[in-house]
Amino acid sequence: MPELKKTSNYGKGRAAHYHVVYLRDKDGITSIDKNHSHQIIWQEVTIPQMQPDETGMPTLIQVPTGEGNLVVQPAQDGHTHELTDLEIKPEKEDKEDKEKTVEDVIKIFKYIKGIEEDSRKKSHESCEFARGEQWDKQLKKKLNNEDRAALTFNEIEASIDVLCGYQRQNRTEFKAYPIEDGDSRAADILNVLVKSIEMQNEFSFTDSMVFKDLTIPGRGFFHAYIDYDSGNMNGEIKIDQFAWDDVYLGQHEKLDASDCEALIKSKWYSMQKLKQEFPDKAEDVDREVELIDEFIDKPHTQYSEGQYDKSKNVLPHTDPDLVDTIKKEFRVLELWRKQFKRVPVITDLNELYFNGSDLKASDVSAFETIQDLKVVKKRVVSMRITKIASHVLLDDNYMDDEDFDIFPAYAKKEGDNWWGKVEAAKDPQREENKRISQTSDILNKVASYVRYYDDSTFTTPKDRKDFEEKSTTPGALLKIANIQQPPHLVEGIKFPNELAMYSEIMTNKRRNIMNINPELLGANIKTESGVAQIEKKKQALIGNEFIFDNLRFTKKRLYKYVIKLIQKVFTPERILRIIENHNNMKPIKIGGQPLFPKMPQPQMEQGGMANPMQDPNQMAMMQQQMMEQRRQEILEILRNTDLTKFDIAIDESPESPTKRQANFAEWQRAAAQGYPTPPTMLYELSDLPDKERWIEEVKTMLQQQQEMEQRKMDNEIKKTLIAKQEPQMAGSGR
Repeated sequence: MPELKKTSNYGKGRAAHYHVVYLRDKDGITSIDKNHSHQIIWQEVTIPQMQPDETGMPTLIQVPTGEGNLVVQPAQDGHTHELTDLEIKPEKEDKEDKEKTVEDVIKIFKYIKGIEEDSRKKSHESCEFARGEQWDKQLKKKLNNEDRAALTFNEIEASIDVLCGYQRQNRTEFKAYPIEDGDSRAADILNVLVKSIEMQNEFSFTDSMVFKDLTIPGRGFFHAYIDYDSGNMNGEIKIDQFAWDDVYLGQHEKLDASDCEALIKSKWYSMQKLKQEFPDKAEDVDREVELIDEFIDKPHTQYSEGQYDKSKNVLPHTDPDLVDTIKKEFRVLELWRKQFKRVPVITDLNELYFNGSDLKASDVSAFETIQDLKVVKKRVVSMRITKIASHVLLDDNYMDDEDFDIFPAYAKKEGDNWWGKVEAAKDPQREENKRISQTSDILNKVASYVRYYDDSTFTTPKDRKDFEEKSTTPGALLKIANIQQPPHLVEGIKFPNELAMYSEIMTNKRRNIMNINPELLGANIKTESGVAQIEKKKQALIGNEFIFDNLRFTKKRLYKYVIKLIQKVFTPERILRIIENHNNMKPIKIGGQPLFPKMPQPQMEQGGMANPMQDPNQMAMMQQQMMEQRRQEILEILRNTDLTKFDIAIDESPESPTKRQANFAEWQRAAAQGYPTPPTMLYELSDLPDKERWIEEVKTMLQQQQEMEQRKMDNEIKKTLIAKQEPQMAGSGR
């Protein structure tokens, strides 16, 4: 394997020098320094040994041992060097002032907060609409005081529930594929690992919660990280949902935010929790609390507008964006910033790839004088993670990773604005609530009627009272003074049909705007086949496909990050244990073969005797050997495979009920029409309980039938042969 080294120093004064070295397996070469270079050769170690010569006399000769080392050959003037390791330059200490670091984080937070302010306001309003809070509070209070209706018919929530329900029934699944000559066995292992991580994290629930954030506020977040607090010191990979309004993203154009250079995670902490989480910062937190109390109790000079962006005349220690002075709560801001730099990479364009960022610049330049090497400048991204609480610096570290651990998914995004399905339906829903409330008010007024009478209409007060109580009762018998002049009835104004039609129009408009029509609800579908109903629902989803596509797009990037975490956290031995545990729950296949192939059952000889060559103990031992061999094979794959090099696809899961029902219906129809269908296929596509057991039963029955058919055929052949032999034997006897 090629490697880079340097030589020892030689000479004094101006003649002093050393070389950097490129070593191959059996030779090498140095850089050109002081107008010369050195060749490096392999010098084999020999030992003296007595061996007979041509005459048979014992002679002392040097015998090679097969071992040796690389030696620097002398230059023309005879000097030489020893091989040593490259010199690594000391890291420069970051002397950035803590106060400046905190101030930078606050400025970035204020800037991003200002960018997202409009979208966040609309998104919070969308969440309120989905909850049914659809009236302006002041207007609703005014209407209630005037005894007027302020009704809410929350059809938005029902529409969102339908879309979320469809997502739950049609979840996508992870699938890794080998690229070009990639090992399909490693891809199968990766699929099992990711499935195991999903099961441990209840990922299907997280997936649906992020999807709900897409549809309502318009943006949701996955969070993937290594958790060391779960009891496993090796770390566990966690995937969960991060609250959509607790993340602030810097400017970006791509829907998965892969071009974003900074993001901030925001969480509110009580003073006690903050001191528990960061015990080494407890004194700083206490001092911050004292400053807050001091600023509240005493007036101070207010700061200029430019010092804290978008916080004019806000005292720094009482900024409501950073501190809740009443609850004594602090907003912990965790800023992730991508750091870009160009580093020299020394390569032979084949096997060697050496990061020269820790070398002296003169050594990097010296490598350029070696003909077989090339020095290129490569862009490297690292991550700086800074945590603050108010004006306390909690943490400031660097991480060799170019990805955030937060992955956004959008419904719709344009520039710095995003929105979900609810946004376009707000005005129609408001208008619908308003018109229905007005309709209720009108009905209360026009539904009344008036009866007029004079002093001569009723004979006695009792007759008038009876009329009041019984006039609306069917079959009532009422007494009046003159039957030709009954009380005069005056009806109210009739309810305007145009208002009812207008309300219905607004309802249809809202449905059209949201693209969630009755077909998705299962309405307007008459008696039809299941396949036809599924097709109609698919057509109804055309206007919402972008949400599912955007979610798949983000999940692909999420899974690539999870694979990186797998290689960081899981050793090959741990991966093997996970695979075996998964196989115990449900048999899996690696490279198209079962993880541990089953040994064939001992066959019985004629007469019911066991075959002595198939002793059960011997077969059990053979099976253990096969299993151990399989384990070693898998460990070898894992030790020599970069799992991050596999392609990833996010497809519709065949395990979803909708997809399963459609596949089952198609194959059932094909089987009924006489198309050749594998006997166990319908079992596999069905939702029968304990279907794996019945599949094995069917396979056993089919195998027994085949064996019986084979025995019948063998018996018929034997009978035919015997019948042919009998005439021959009879003829030879004569």
